[in-house]
Amino acid sequence: MRKTASIILIIAMLFAFASCGNSGEPIAPVEVNCTEALENIYLKISEEIPMEYEKFNLTANDMIDYYGIKANKIEEIVAVQDACGYKDEIVMIKAKNSEDAEEIADLLGQHISYQMDSMKDYDAEQYKILTSSIVDIKGEYVAMFISSSQNRMLEIYDSYFTD
Repeated sequence: MRKTASIILIIAMLFAFASCGNSGEPIAPVEVNCTEALENIYLKISEEIPMEYEKFNLTANDMIDYYGIKANKIEEIVAVQDACGYKDEIVMIKAKNSEDAEEIADLLGQHISYQMDSMKDYDAEQYKILTSSIVDIKGEYVAMFISSSQNRMLEIYDSYFTD
C-alpha cells in the first residue's frame, strides 16, 4: 500500500513540474535603448576606474579563443583584459539579436566558472572577486565585469541604458 501511494505521489509531482514549463507562446524580445556606443561607455569606465595593469584589447575575432563566442554573433564589442589575462576583464557586447545575446551570456558565465575553478586554490583575492562577478544582459546587450571595481563599472554601464 505504501509503495502504491508513493508511486502515485511521484507521478503527481512529475505532472506538477511538467505543467510549470513554457506554455509554447513565443517570448517577446526585450527592447533596450543604449544611449552611447560601447566604446564611449568603456572610455567613461576607464576614466573613472583605470586598470591597474597593462591592458590588452580583444577583437570580435579573438572572442572564439578566449570565450568561445563566434564573431558572427557580435554587432559591436569592447573587450579588454589586463596583460596577465586574469586580474581585470571588461567585456561589453551588442549581439546581433537577443538569442545570440543569451548564448553569449551563457558562454561568459562559463568563463567566470572556469576562472573560479582555476583561482580557487591559487589566488584567494581573485577568487573572491570572481564569486561576485555577474554577466548582465539587456536585450541584445551583454556585459561582464571582473574587477575589484566591478560594481561601479556596472553602475556606469547601466547609466547608459533606458527602458
